[in-house]
Amino acid sequence: MPLKQNIDNLFTIFQPLCQQQQKTLQASSINCQLGVWADSKLLDRILTNLLSNALKYTPAGGKISIDVKAEADKVQIIVSDTGIGISPKEQKKLFTSFFRASNAISSGTPGIGLGLLQAKRFATLLKGDIKVNSIVNQGSEFMLILNKAAVTASAVPTTTPITKDFTTTENTTLCDSDKDTLLIVEDNDELRLYMRRIFEPVYRVIDKSNAQEALEYMETQYPSLVLSDIMMPGMPGDEMCHRIKSTPATSGIPVILLTAKTFRTSIIEGLQKGADDYIAKPFDIDILKAKIQAQIENRRRLRQYYTQIALQHTLSTDKTIKEMPVQSAVPNNADSAFVEKATQIVKDNISDFEFDIDRLCRHMAMCRTLFHERLKALTGHTPQDFIRIIRLEQAAALLQQGIPVTDVSIQTGFVNSKYFSTLFKKYFGVQPSRYTGQRMNIG
Repeated sequence: MPLKQNIDNLFTIFQPLCQQQQKTLQASSINCQLGVWADSKLLDRILTNLLSNALKYTPAGGKISIDVKAEADKVQIIVSDTGIGISPKEQKKLFTSFFRASNAISSGTPGIGLGLLQAKRFATLLKGDIKVNSIVNQGSEFMLILNKAAVTASAVPTTTPITKDFTTTENTTLCDSDKDTLLIVEDNDELRLYMRRIFEPVYRVIDKSNAQEALEYMETQYPSLVLSDIMMPGMPGDEMCHRIKSTPATSGIPVILLTAKTFRTSIIEGLQKGADDYIAKPFDIDILKAKIQAQIENRRRLRQYYTQIALQHTLSTDKTIKEMPVQSAVPNNADSAFVEKATQIVKDNISDFEFDIDRLCRHMAMCRTLFHERLKALTGHTPQDFIRIIRLEQAAALLQQGIPVTDVSIQTGFVNSKYFSTLFKKYFGVQPSRYTGQRMNIG
């Protein structure tokens, strides 16, 4: 890809920012025929990060430069500044998670220490590298080294593996509809974007910059898990957690709190607000991944548990109900009550053929969307399937008592006995007229 256009665009973006802060930005002239083997968007991300850091740590009156050097098969893009610099000892740690140089911290300039790590990993994806030279109180020089390429259409790869997240080997071909939903609540834009990129290959990621936006989202949606910072402007994360857990419609959503506060009392306070887990910054990303996966796996096991609850309440006198393996599931009282209430409402209206999802939602005092999301998350069934399964299970119990098929159909809310027989056979694998009471495998 041609390099000149990318550099020119970035210069246009950063020059007014430098002028506002009384800093000078200059760029060397670039040959229009000079190209690098890279993806334009990914290259922009790397250079934007390097320029942002230079702008951030260069004082007023300082200078930032963009220079390009072409070699036989390599191209160096050099971003230099006259900023605060980095000590030789700390230069070795620059490209690690959450590391910030001591003088960067003492300068009071905000940051979390992820940008250079991302830039380094992006450069690796492009089969390149980033190197640094720096002297404290004199400035820094970051060199992005990429493979040289001719500026022709054939030289630009039609497929570049940049959509694969650089921190995971998980399957990235899942459709969003098949993924669990992870709601990230974090006011720091850099950290929020970092976590989004980390988890997007595995989860459907929704991110919000504050607690109020997150709570508004959960008024109509039911995420699989909430990952939230505690220290945020406005409502803190632990208070949001308390509201989630004290609201019946959302109380079953797992919450992991993320915070820089590591005092024992702070952790206890967060857990007392209902948090399911707690992790301190700077965190190990693999530990965070494992914690999230453990919480979501527990929810999957609970689906079996709550489905069993529904069937047991439907057939409370049926001793032959198939036991479902629910190992290590940790039931939530509010979730159990939710499933039991929904089951009882359907049972109370079992013979009413006009009873539908809308009426069930009204009885549950929930909007249709949120009810659907929560029921599906807890049982694995849509509301329509949930109602149908309870009707069919009740029908099986009545057939065991020797009641004729036509009467059973009417008593369980099926107006058309032929339609009832079709659904019954699909569910149990046998026609209702031949159902002997021997329980079949259900699924």
